[in-house]
Amino acid sequence: ATLVEAGSPQATAAALLALLEPEALARAGAAGRALAEEMRWRRVATPLVEALRELEPDAAPAPAGTQLRRTTSYYARRLGDRLLPSA
Repeated sequence: ATLVEAGSPQATAAALLALLEPEALARAGAAGRALAEEMRWRRVATPLVEALRELEPDAAPAPAGTQLRRTTSYYARRLGDRLLPSA
């Protein structure tokens, strides 16, 4: 992240131009790929699924992948409800 002086078009322009440097572009690309890898749904949802299993340890385990799909569907519906509230 680059911070610039608030209200300074010159500082903003300089910061934007600096982002166009090949080294800055390479760093930003690498950082974006690393963040995308860190935020993959399977990586994010797996700890949640494991926590749910701990809350109900006597429940029959779902076939491989089923619990993750169910969890994904649940959160997709909740997101849809927030983004597209019913009239």
